[in-house]
Amino acid sequence: MGRHAEAANAYRQVLRLAGPNAEVLADLGETMVVAREGLVDADAVKIFEAATDVDAANMKARFFLALAKSQEGNA
Repeated sequence: MGRHAEAANAYRQVLRLAGPNAEVLADLGETMVVAREGLVDADAVKIFEAATDVDAANMKARFFLALAKSQEGNA
């Protein structure tokens, strides 16, 4: 629906109420990436790293961390 800022705020609210959750963190990061038209910026990287801190096997977070490295030219 293109309401990325509202979605990000909703994910942050869930995290505030429920505490760290790898899937919610990864969804927040994905929302941030979509809002930036595919760019995985430093803020999104921090969110994805937090997701992998909670669950190192979280595939969405790992994918976007790898994409960030690729976007930096580190394949």
